[in-house]
Amino acid sequence: MKLRQCLRRYISRSDFWNSSWSLRPWLFSSVHGLAFKEVRISLNQDDIRATIAQHTDAGKVPLLQDGDLTVWDSLAICEYISEQYLDGGGWPLSVFGFRVLRAPR
Repeated sequence: MKLRQCLRRYISRSDFWNSSWSLRPWLFSSVHGLAFKEVRISLNQDDIRATIAQHTDAGKVPLLQDGDLTVWDSLAICEYISEQYLDGGGWPLSVFGFRVLRAPR
């Protein structure tokens, strides 16, 4: 499934590791076959705050931009994608499965 052209996902990227917080929405969208324009922001730079501030006032990655809307926080991004593009089908249907997803042991 291809999403609107304006949908952009900003993730952190360093030379040695990917942030697990950025990895979560990346995996979620990949599992569901969703296409994004991806922007990688290196955390290993002196002006990281200024770089992120160019894209969001929240000052955090990952973040998702969908037109004028900016969503940050990996769980909020996944919930937004599920609600807006997957008709809520991105999550387990059972109450137990959903609880495990939200708060794994």
